[in-house]
Amino acid sequence: MVLWTIIPAELVFQEQNTVDSQPVYEEVDLAGKKVIVERCSPNQSRIIRLISTCPEDYMTAELQPGTMLTYKPTYE
Repeated sequence: MVLWTIIPAELVFQEQNTVDSQPVYEEVDLAGKKVIVERCSPNQSRIIRLISTCPEDYMTAELQPGTMLTYKPTYE
């Protein structure tokens, strides 16, 4: 493919080269259970995976993948 433009290639293809376009995953402790979440915004995350050996944990609706978590600020 040939792209004829006066815009530098770095600006045209900048989204493909940035690290920020990759999702940010974190391991968090939620109600005593470990979950892997994807950071969506500074105060919201989405559950990606539950890490547990207890089968009952996988039946809990609050820990299902896709569930959105909202962080509330704490003041000390």
